[in-house]
Formats: sequence, C-alpha cells, structure tokens
Amino acid sequence: MIKFSLSSHHNKIRFILYVVLCLTLFVVSVNIVFSIVLNNIISDASRIIAGTNSFSFRARFVYFNVFKGFSIVGVKLTRGAQPLLVSKNIDIGLDVLSLLKRKALIKNISFGPTRVDMSRVSDLAELIAEVLPKMDKSIGFFPTTYFKAIDLYFGDIVRSDIQGYLSCVKGSLLITRGQFLLKKVSIPAFNDADFLKGSSFYKPFDLVFDVESDGGGFKISRLEFSNPSLKFTGNGHIADLGKDPSMDFEMNFMNIILDDFPSLNNESLQSRGVIDAVFKAFGTFGDLKTLLSLKVSNANFTFFDSLSIDSVSGSAVASRDHIVGQDFNLTVNGMPFSSDFAIYQADNPHVKLELSSASPKGAALPLIKGAVMPPAFVLDLSADWVDSGLSGDIRSKLRYSSKDAVNTLDVELKKFRLGYYENLFFNAGDIIVNLNVQSSEVNDKTKASNNGLSFEHVFSTIRRQKDGFILDGLKGICYGGTLEGQINFTPVDGRIAVNGEAHLRDVDLDEFFRRSPEVQRVLSGKLAGDLRFDTSKSDIFKGQAFVEHGVVEQNPLLNAVSDFLGVPSLKKIAFDDLSMFFSGGRGEYAAQVKLQSPDVIGVLDGKVTNYEKLDGYLSTSLSTKLLDESKQFRKILIYIKHDEPSVIFAFKISSYLNSPRVLWLKNEFKEKLQNLLPERNKRSLQRQVNSMVENMKTE
Repeated sequence: MIKFSLSSHHNKIRFILYVVLCLTLFVVSVNIVFSIVLNNIISDASRIIAGTNSFSFRARFVYFNVFKGFSIVGVKLTRGAQPLLVSKNIDIGLDVLSLLKRKALIKNISFGPTRVDMSRVSDLAELIAEVLPKMDKSIGFFPTTYFKAIDLYFGDIVRSDIQGYLSCVKGSLLITRGQFLLKKVSIPAFNDADFLKGSSFYKPFDLVFDVESDGGGFKISRLEFSNPSLKFTGNGHIADLGKDPSMDFEMNFMNIILDDFPSLNNESLQSRGVIDAVFKAFGTFGDLKTLLSLKVSNANFTFFDSLSIDSVSGSAVASRDHIVGQDFNLTVNGMPFSSDFAIYQADNPHVKLELSSASPKGAALPLIKGAVMPPAFVLDLSADWVDSGLSGDIRSKLRYSSKDAVNTLDVELKKFRLGYYENLFFNAGDIIVNLNVQSSEVNDKTKASNNGLSFEHVFSTIRRQKDGFILDGLKGICYGGTLEGQINFTPVDGRIAVNGEAHLRDVDLDEFFRRSPEVQRVLSGKLAGDLRFDTSKSDIFKGQAFVEHGVVEQNPLLNAVSDFLGVPSLKKIAFDDLSMFFSGGRGEYAAQVKLQSPDVIGVLDGKVTNYEKLDGYLSTSLSTKLLDESKQFRKILIYIKHDEPSVIFAFKISSYLNSPRVLWLKNEFKEKLQNLLPERNKRSLQRQVNSMVENMKTE
C-alpha cells in the first residue's frame, strides 16, 4: 500500500515536470519565432526609414519575451553622419489579449540609457511625420500606456529620468501625467560646471502634458512642470506635419529664486534675487529658431567679499550660441551703473561688456546749454572665460569737469587677467593711460591737450570696502622703473570718485620718449615721483618729482629765455638735479620747479590755468662764464668790472606753455647790478649802466 502511494506521487511529479517542460519549450519556441519575426520587422523598418531623405535606422538585435514583450538592443538613428538618437535598449511591453486579435497594442515602453541630439529635434519630427503613415496599422498603443526613460541625455548638457502614463481620449486628445527628474545640467564651455546642483531644479517635478491632434498637426494646450518650489508652464502648436512642419512654442519659467542655488551661494559668491524666463521655439523644423528671454529683478551678488553688485534689473535674450543683455541697471559697491553685455559660445565663452556710470538726473554739461552730461565712467570689456577667470582686453574712460574744461582719462588694459587666488586679483601685460583735456565750450580747441603713460606687467588685488572697492598692492613696471600704489573707487553724490596714491622709481625718461615718438623729447634722466589724487576734491593732484643727472632741451620756456638773453647754451642744459612740487586740479595747478647745474640755477614759481596758460615768476642764476655768449651783457659786465661767479635774472612769465612770453624785470636786474658797483663814482656808473640796460637790444 505504501509502495502504491509513492508510485502515484512520483507519477504526479513526472506529469508536472512534463507539462512544465512542454510549456517551457512552447514559450521558448514562441520567443524564438517572434524574435525572428520582429527582427524581420526591424529590417523592414530600416528599409522604410532608409528611403526617407537620408535617414538610417539600425538595431543590433531584437528578442521577444512572451511575459514581458520585446526588447530592441543597440538602437541608432542617424541622418547623414549625424546621430539623432542612440539608445542602449528599448523594452516594449505588449497587451497579451490584443495578440489573440492579431493586433500588437503597446502597454508600456521603457528606454535604457538614451541620448537625443536636441539640436536635431526637427529632423526627428520630420522622420516621425514621414514614417507614421507607412507603419502597419495592426501596431498601436493601449488606451493607457506606461512610459519610462532612465538616464535620458539631451545632448551633452542634460541628463534626466522621466516616467508616467499616456492616455488617448476620444481619439484625438493625448493626456500625459507623470514625473520628471533632472539629474544633471552641465555646460562644457564652463568645464562642465553644474550651476543647478543642489537647487530645487533637482527635486522631482510633476509632469502634465496635454496635446490634441489638429488637422495636420498638434496643439499643445498644456505643458507643466511643478514641484514645491518651482512651476513652469507652456503651450504651443505644431503644424503641417508631413508637408513642411513648423512649430510655435512658448515656455514660462517664473520666480526662479537665486537664494536656492548652492552654486551661487558659497564662500566666494553670495546671490539674492528673482529671475523670470520665457523660452520660445518657432519656425519650420528645417530652420527652427530658439529664444530664451531672461528678466532679472532686484538681484544682488557679492564676489569674494570684494565686489558687491546690487539692485540688478534688466533683461537678456539667449539663442543657440549667444546671450545678449540690454538695459541693465545695477550698483557696483554702491556706485550706480547701466550695462549691456553679450556672451558668445566659442572654444571658450567670449564675454563683451559695456558698463557706464549713471549720471545724476538732470545733469548738464558745463557751459553747453541743453547738453546732457556724458557718463563719468565707461568700461568696454572683451574677454574669454578661461580656467575660472576672464582674460582679454579692457578700455575705460573716466570723465570729470574742471571749470571750463572736460578731462577724460583713458585707460586701456591689454592681455589682462581677472581671477581669484586667496584674493580677487587682476594683472595686465600692458596698461596705457592717457589724459585728454578739452574745452567744454563749443568748437573751442585752443585749450586741448593730450598726455599719456604706459605700464607693463601690472598686478593688483581687489578688495571690497564699506563704500566702493580698492585696488590694493598695485605694482608694475614703468619705462624700466617701478610703480607701486593703490586706487580707491567710491561713490560721492551719485558719481564715481577715484582717490589713491602712486609711487614711481627709476623711470627711464629716454625710454619714455623712445616709445612715444609723437612727444617731443625735452628731458632725459632717471625720474622718481610720488602722487596723491582725489577726483572729489578741488585739489585733485598733489605730488613731487625728481630727476637726477639729466638733460633738459627744447623746452619752450628756456628757449624763450635763451633767445631773449642771447645765450644759446640755455637751450640744452645738463643738470645735476631737477625737482618739481605741484598741486591743484579743476583746471588750475600751482607748481614750483627747481633746476641746478654748474652754470645754471633756476627756480620757477607759477600757476597753470585752463591747463595751458602759465603765469609765474622765474629766477635764474647764470654763471659769468655762460654770459660770455651774450655780447651785450658781456659788455655791461666788462664795463662794471664784474668779478662775481654768477648773475641773477628775473622774468615774469605769461601766455601759453608751448609759446611762453617772458618779460624781463629790468629794475630788479639794475638793483642787483647796483649792489655790485664800486662806491667810487657809483652814481655816475649807475646812470651809465641804467642807460645801457634801457638801450639794450636783446639778441
């Protein structure tokens, strides 16, 4: 009895195993048969696609699973040599009951890692429009289809996941509900920087997408991405599919809060403010244009605790390869500016920036009725973003008025670098500084002057201060000598004020004139000087300069004295020391110049007004030996038997610097000669000397 029971149990097991084996063989056979059929279908699809305007489709193989559907492995869709879509695998689940009715209804579809070239979306749409009418009508979608894509790449910029359900209502309305997860957004030009990392953009979005067929196209009535922090909405229309397809689409990105971006809020940068954006795509698929408009409201940025940009407002437009911003208003460390900019995509992002200070409302140009005052400060930057810094060229203008003159300080930085290493810094291969003085009176060119300097290998750190910022530790090379100093930029009464100090040592004046052929050589030697300046004060400049063991020549003032006295040697003087002390601004400068050589000692005290007009007093002590060159003065000195080593002359100076007029102070000269006359017959000699001086004809 026991043996019978065991035998019966074994028979049941054998039967079950037999059934399982048969079912397995059946399933395997079905899988193999359907896999063969599907591979043939894929081959037919490849031929159909190959016949459509240079498209090609390839898949490594297809295998069928009766329980899951089928999988296409190694999918690649190209047009010409350019890949449009590349996917590791596409898994498609079918409705089993539909297969019994000789139909293949897709119930779910899942994409493995897939890359889509977003710049060729128009090509994909064109292909779909051409291929759909040619597809077998027995293949379709289940009323509600589940879709999923893991690691969906949009070019080299975006990586994301997407999943949800797609439903067809009344045969024409397609409704999609799902979830979208942005994994990474990288910009190759910025070293694949991910500016959205850690922000609300990387939180899951609920996806709503409603589209309705509309004759030969589709109407996108609702496209919405939303999460607890962000909400983006869009709509549009796709027309003329199958003929000349075109698109008109708009997406609104509202209330993007800069505070939520960790990449914009770290040790080196703090950001506040709101950005609104509108994305538009329009045109035919063959010539699809995209446009991104940005609006910035009350944004604030602080860089390295040195540069504070506040109250930023304006709008920008971005297309495929550039961003253009216009009519931006902002303050830089408290100073008001307006700005336009452009960023172009190249090997490295290229930045163009035009920045100008905002003039006070109602400000007018001095002495020009109705003329609006130009910006006090203008900056024009053209640079590339390389290794987390800007490299390029800068041109800037600083304007300030002084009585009836307008002063323009032009500064050009060549091969500059703005970056960060422990501190925000800049350096430049060359800096050219040029001061242009022009009368503010209309058509008045008589008071114009132009002077320039060049500096090399300039370096400075940039530090923020309570108001404005400072260029600290400024160092460079100036015509073989050295430059050290600092410059402060601060707002004063709504305008930019610049103050600071500069120190020059061992500047080779011969090198200066060699590199400035447009400037007449008047001085040689080694120069050292110190300068303090403040454009907010009446005395803008205060300084001193010293030249040792040099030569002064072709100086208009000395030339005039030389011609007056008839002493040619005064036109070129080799001196031991030359010093100058000066102060002033706003069109007026006071200066004292001292020159000392073996044969000439001169002291000039004067005032320059309107930058070109000189009024002053010149006292010169000329050696008796040097006066031998003057026939008439030699005659006087011989007559009075002069035996002193030198003679002092005094002159009053007036007129313009380049053409001075010297007035000999005869009475002072006669008084000094009287002191040299012998007591015997002094009155007679004095009358004779006075007569000779009065009747003298200067050479």
